[in-house]
Amino acid sequence: MGYPECAELINLGSAMADAHSETKKSKRVLQERRLIPTGQRMNPLTVAIGYVGSGALGAGSYGRWLNPTIDIPATILLVIGAVCAAYFAWQISREGTAVRVGDAGVALERGSETERLLWCDMERIRVDQDHLVLNGTGPALSVSISAHAHAVSWILKEAAERLPKVIDCSPNITDTLPKPEASDGVLCPIASLQTTGRRCAKSRKVIRYERDARLCVTCSQVYLKDELPTNCVTCGKPLEGNVAVP
Repeated sequence: MGYPECAELINLGSAMADAHSETKKSKRVLQERRLIPTGQRMNPLTVAIGYVGSGALGAGSYGRWLNPTIDIPATILLVIGAVCAAYFAWQISREGTAVRVGDAGVALERGSETERLLWCDMERIRVDQDHLVLNGTGPALSVSISAHAHAVSWILKEAAERLPKVIDCSPNITDTLPKPEASDGVLCPIASLQTTGRRCAKSRKVIRYERDARLCVTCSQVYLKDELPTNCVTCGKPLEGNVAVP
């Protein structure tokens, strides 16, 4: 084999190695922390309603079927008990939702469904009574502060590092929350993230294939792989070496 052919093979091998290196570098694994309510303090009003509901159901059942001669409004008690029990069960399921916080924003597990709001889609994080509310161009998410103190603490920590401009709550709120610890929750990879149908933040072209999408690892803004700007248009951070494949 002559020198030109060898040189061509060397150049080809070098190009393939560079491409492989770039692919490896771009395929940064997206991660998020899954937090569940542990040792949660239930709202006293919810507990009181639960007690009232159970008492009303017991008295109503006794007066309606076991001793109908007792002069009590059994049917009314049954209705009150059923309503209170339903409200109590709804509050338990509402406060028991698992929260995910990480590279792909914040997500709430709703049974088998997951509602997610990317950092780049957030416009405001505020406190409404006992809930941290996240508003943006996606679904509005509400996280119970009393039931998910660790999750709320992590949301505020991550938001302050990624997009501090969206935080619209008193700095004093962190004084009432536990300090975020690496041992909180479970850190797990994000297996897949829906990006098809979104528009590239730079070119505004529609992303048709997941493999063509690239995410800013700071704010999860989405781009086409061939339309990456030098700096992210949302958080302003350099994208060189800081993008991931969903």
